[in-house]
Amino acid sequence: MQRLASEGAVHIVPNRGFRVARRTPREAAELAEVRALLEVPAILRLARTVPARHWAALRPLADAAALAAASGDVAGYADADRAFHGALLGMSGNSQLVRIAGGLHRRAQWSPAPTRDRADLVADAAEHAALLSALTAGDAVAAETVIRAHFA
Repeated sequence: MQRLASEGAVHIVPNRGFRVARRTPREAAELAEVRALLEVPAILRLARTVPARHWAALRPLADAAALAAASGDVAGYADADRAFHGALLGMSGNSQLVRIAGGLHRRAQWSPAPTRDRADLVADAAEHAALLSALTAGDAVAAETVIRAHFA
């Protein structure tokens, strides 16, 4: 709980315990902006340097996210989404990037936000598949379009 408090997911209420933090729409947008500032350039670099055959390793993670989204499993989707982004950034070989981006991703998911319906999850998961298709095709322009929309 102390770790959650240090990351802003909960607030310590003296003599009472903990309270789940509420994130404002502005705070959620700021987290998305910071994630985009880190992840977009890294993914664009990967688009230029990673051979097409290596992207297939991420397909099962994108499929897991799509399956969770289709069933409306918000928690399952959150886990699959983090796994996909973590593996994608992991291809950079930069453990600091993976750690920092992963922390931001968790923080963005922890706070109760406006409820995401199944259609939102499905659209989000479809962006993972579209990104992989663009990366596999070696189309950095399409990859950039998809990943920027993903963070918008």
